[in-house]
Amino acid sequence: MDASERDETTISIFKDRTLPFYRIISHPDVLSSLILESPVDTIYTFLFGPSGRRGLRVFRSTATALSGMVLGHSSSDEEVSSIAISSSLAVLDRLIEINQSAQVIEGFTAIVETISACIPDEFMVPNAQQSLTRIKRRLNSGSSLSLASIQSTPQNVQSVAFELSQDLPGNLSNNGARHNNDHASIADIQILPTAQEIASSRQEYLPLIDSAQHHLSGLAGLLDRQFRLLREDTVGQLREAVREEITRLERDNRNVSEHQGQQGVRKIIYHNVRFSRMCANRRKGLQVVAEFDQPLQVKNKSMKQREDWWKGSKLLQVDSLVCFVSANGKIIFLSVCDPILPVHGRNDSNTDDKGRSDDTPSLFKQANRASVLLGLAEYKTEDVVWISTHTASSKTRQSLVEFPGVLLPSFEPTLQALQVMSRKLNLPFAEIVAPDSPTSAAVTKPPAYATKRGFSFNLDFLAGVPLTLKPGQSFDFTKLDGRSTLDEAQQFAVIQALSTGLALIQGPPGTGKSALFRRRPQACV
Repeated sequence: MDASERDETTISIFKDRTLPFYRIISHPDVLSSLILESPVDTIYTFLFGPSGRRGLRVFRSTATALSGMVLGHSSSDEEVSSIAISSSLAVLDRLIEINQSAQVIEGFTAIVETISACIPDEFMVPNAQQSLTRIKRRLNSGSSLSLASIQSTPQNVQSVAFELSQDLPGNLSNNGARHNNDHASIADIQILPTAQEIASSRQEYLPLIDSAQHHLSGLAGLLDRQFRLLREDTVGQLREAVREEITRLERDNRNVSEHQGQQGVRKIIYHNVRFSRMCANRRKGLQVVAEFDQPLQVKNKSMKQREDWWKGSKLLQVDSLVCFVSANGKIIFLSVCDPILPVHGRNDSNTDDKGRSDDTPSLFKQANRASVLLGLAEYKTEDVVWISTHTASSKTRQSLVEFPGVLLPSFEPTLQALQVMSRKLNLPFAEIVAPDSPTSAAVTKPPAYATKRGFSFNLDFLAGVPLTLKPGQSFDFTKLDGRSTLDEAQQFAVIQALSTGLALIQGPPGTGKSALFRRRPQACV
């Protein structure tokens, strides 16, 4: 069998067997299923194999098949080739995410380079581009790991330190700030992503595991790391989803499903959005009514059927987070409000009731268009001005992206609290939780009340004889051991708990933790 026949056989096997398998294990509904979560992860782990050997063989064959399909494709095969590329990259992305050791296996880098080189721009759909970007980021992180040099004398073995080259945040970066929401101080960062942040092609700054390589130390560094990692876990997914929608609008790609599967976050797109009117609420502030096309699922349905569908879908419920996206790059994050509009300047009760009924936004009353009342998730003057000048029909393609299950109040207060703490840098036991030097051992001092002159703990109830403990001074355990009912470990635990400002007592069930906790206050009386 010559090389051309082998390639044809590889492509045939890939189309008939491998591609359907890839499409199943990378389908958004499969990846988001809680029931299938463990079985799917097991499949990816098996596909990776010991030390990645099975994964390398499979994806070398996949790269060969994709190259043959793209280079020898006809116009009728473009759709199949596009699906094959998207599915293959989605599987490879998930495979490398689950098996992090792939990041240091050189064979995967060569496979990704082969696939990237053979993909023309017309086949690079947004999903495939996102997968390829994530794969390259992970593999680049692995390739930047420095290897320890081999020591000639094993007696003087030194610990290996892995150092990653890192682009620092904000003005600390050698290349300047990434966008208008990239700052060295977390107190200056907006919780929700800005338009420039979404459009930025540079990778966001995330702190490394090694605290010695952070730009801040001690408590400030701890708060900085917690804020940035939590924000990336929550807001980062929204940023990628909105970026993908902007790309779709710019490319005028109408062959996109209403339900877009994004790894880590589910999103739903509503098309042909326009702001119809603005209003003010005493409690919620500025609000705006947005209209959009009814989803395909309720087209040609009766009003009752539309109402049942919307209620059953649980979409666009109060406090749901949505994002207005325009093809010109304008984005505004909003939240769904209770659809009751205030009506002013009407004295007649009948007229007032009729006006309320007509003005109230509804998801189901109109056959072709739905409307929803929205409020600004973050108040920005420029967003208010933009909305006020765009409450009419627009030729610009505009959509509304909903993130079902994502509620801004579930993470915004925590991020805001971390920002406030970063300004004050006031945290109990900060010298223990976040020491200024990672190499220095934390010193736990006695409680402040125990440092007063002449203070001592009365341990008569433990020893059965007169016995005192003065924090900071040596203690004779033999006096306690002679008459106490506590064993050696319990004696040490209670003395340490009384001598330090912070103590942790641990042990299996039945070892006397609760008994020690009850006895400690007796020593303070």
